Amino acid sequence: MNTISNTAPVVIIFGGEGYIGSAAASIFEQSGWIAIKASRKVLHNDTHIAADIGDSASVTIAFNTILQKYGHVDAIVHAASPALERVPFISSGADSFQAHIQTAVLGTMHIVHTALASNTVKNIVVITSQATDATSSKMGAYPWVKKMQRELCSSLARMLPERIRIHTIAPGFLPGGLNNDLPKSVQHTFAAQKDGSIADATVIARTIVDICEHKPQYASSGDIDGETSMMTPF
Repeated sequence: MNTISNTAPVVIIFGGEGYIGSAAASIFEQSGWIAIKASRKVLHNDTHIAADIGDSASVTIAFNTILQKYGHVDAIVHAASPALERVPFISSGADSFQAHIQTAVLGTMHIVHTALASNTVKNIVVITSQATDATSSKMGAYPWVKKMQRELCSSLARMLPERIRIHTIAPGFLPGGLNNDLPKSVQHTFAAQKDGSIADATVIARTIVDICEHKPQYASSGDIDGETSMMTPF
């Protein structure tokens, strides 16, 4: 594959076909980035690549394919997640728990190892969740594993070289995406904001792009909560 000469920054979005991932891809493209959506779907063209974030070899192959084509990858976004189980954690199946660990925890390590092996990645953005404190909710393994993922990123922020920054964004309830199984009226109620608006993925997407464009408020690794982003450095 021939390398394409370009100066536009390149981002790989794992979970790029999802609710937050697709919104992020759109905002990146509007901002002049080349956004590659990585997912387990068998797609392989200028804007998509097949990759399983839970598989180290798959992540490496996808990254190297994009790197060979464009000459650089500037940012990696982790927005991938298995479906939620609407059961208490104690009732969550072993397969579901393993899928969440594979995607959230091991997936985070896979993209970090890939970034460390390159000399072009400057930012890693990981989507976690405010639901980490809702461990009694009927969300299966999801909140427990998201809490592990968030703590992992906090530790990584202290270990990574200065050339790579890692942020977590912990959204509150968002309509659509993982919550698509809920009735629309329930989604609307939980997504209502104090100002009367309804939360959506676009605000999260804009924050992701701002981080990767080195906006001053994101000058170091950090942890971002909520829809409008209040940043607490790791």
